[in-house]
Amino acid sequence: MMGGFAQSGTEVFSKNQKPVIRTHTSIKGTDAGTKPIITSAITKVVAPEEIGGMLGISASLESITRVIAPTIGSFVLGSVGTWAPGVVSGAVILWAIWFAYRRIVLAKAHVEPDTQPAEPCCA
Repeated sequence: MMGGFAQSGTEVFSKNQKPVIRTHTSIKGTDAGTKPIITSAITKVVAPEEIGGMLGISASLESITRVIAPTIGSFVLGSVGTWAPGVVSGAVILWAIWFAYRRIVLAKAHVEPDTQPAEPCCA
């Protein structure tokens, strides 16, 4: 709902509305595609009795980012320049990829196999 209001406001003040409409459409499509993926991942990783709580936390974090990100973006845009929000967003995304890689991929690579000697089965 808010995305529709923001999109309408941006389109009113834009001289060329076609790029704005394309950008908003791609953002909304990406957002609609990632929510089911995140929900599915949470339900597969979390214990069954904790699913409701984790989905609630996920929704809360999503709501918080809808407030914090535009606030930080407008501050950076106003104080640094028009190039800054893109650079800051790129840096945050690169950090998230690096963090996820370290936590998921490298953690799985460092899991050591069971080093205890196997006991004979029929002794």
